[in-house]
Amino acid sequence: ATWVAPGGGKILQVVGNNSTSYVTNTTTTDATTGLSQAITPSSTDSDIVVLISARMLVYTAGGGQNRAETSIYRDIGGGGFSQLWDFSISLGTSLVSTSDYSGLAVCAKDSPSTTSAVTYTLYMKTSAADSVQLNPYNQLSSIVLMEVDGS
Repeated sequence: ATWVAPGGGKILQVVGNNSTSYVTNTTTTDATTGLSQAITPSSTDSDIVVLISARMLVYTAGGGQNRAETSIYRDIGGGGFSQLWDFSISLGTSLVSTSDYSGLAVCAKDSPSTTSAVTYTLYMKTSAADSVQLNPYNQLSSIVLMEVDGS
């Protein structure tokens, strides 16, 4: 019998960052939250697993409807940030409730095909130009990146 050595799937590196900084956005335009982390893949075949845990609050002053919308932006080698994934989380207000407080959990896989530094950043916006907040009451949010051998 011939044995073949297993390949791929190994965790090659793990990096992470925590933040308790309070950030708010009152526009319908994506803005950085400052929750960001860079990783430099060791191979162009590597995958990057992005894990984010964040606390968010969405608020509306007039009792209307508002929704927190979050996105992950990516920068490769300093070439500039562009939207990679868009999430409209199930966190929102209604005619009855003026605020909603909840968590955001993201687990996603990217294949950047580079050995240049790759930076992932959480962006957020409000759907109705009221307010969406990251880390209200100085809660803790985290981002963790794992490089996975893709060979």
